[in-house]
Amino acid sequence: MVLKFDLHVATEPCEDESLERTLMDLGLKHDRLVEQHVNFYGNIAVSACPLIGLHMSKKYDQNQPSEILSQIRKEIEQIEALLRKHGVIGYAHAEGTHPECDLVLTSKEEFNHCVSWPVARFQPTFSGKDKKWDIHIAIPIDNLPVQLATILEQSGMYSIELLKARNGAGRVFRIYTIQGISSPVEGMLLFDGLVNWFRAAHAPHIEIKMETYIAMVRVGEPTIVPPTIDHVKFLSPQEHTNPLIINIDLHHLMIK
Repeated sequence: MVLKFDLHVATEPCEDESLERTLMDLGLKHDRLVEQHVNFYGNIAVSACPLIGLHMSKKYDQNQPSEILSQIRKEIEQIEALLRKHGVIGYAHAEGTHPECDLVLTSKEEFNHCVSWPVARFQPTFSGKDKKWDIHIAIPIDNLPVQLATILEQSGMYSIELLKARNGAGRVFRIYTIQGISSPVEGMLLFDGLVNWFRAAHAPHIEIKMETYIAMVRVGEPTIVPPTIDHVKFLSPQEHTNPLIINIDLHHLMIK
């Protein structure tokens, strides 16, 4: 079993090149954001597209987990001190991924948007509590059915778009995410439910993973910290609904 560990840093807009260089010296690399904002869907009482300044990540050698955790905590503290020193608003967090929670799902069959979505609409809010888990769903924009995009947006997730390297070339992915402050056990149940749904609906290409919280620091009051949920309501067969049929906003049918 090989665990994966990542550290991420995000700031609000800043023009401090020395901070950027120092973070790069720590081994962080720029995430290839297509646009410098994150899309929050639903009834969130802030800007729908808060601007992002730096958005950087670091991956770790996975062979020595105990040593990695010690290194991560040390570097989280260094990053917090750096953000304070430079007067930059932002946050840093680290997480681990189990190999069974990092899957690629593909199907050559036609996407079936009529398969019942397994959970009630998420009700994300902005909380001072650190997340305990998150689930990322990465889908290539050039293979994202309009109906699938609508279902995921109406589910209450948020998204960013990244340029990822695939087969020696760049490919734009939309990353839909939900973060929870509840037990990782509930996150795992949601992960399994979503995997089963994507398979049943024949989603063409899905890269889905669940990450578990290790550490997080915030400096200032960053508006770019994504919202979280405190519970998941799993639907019984009688309660199943298809978000595509309910309250459709035709503007959401446009793929950006």
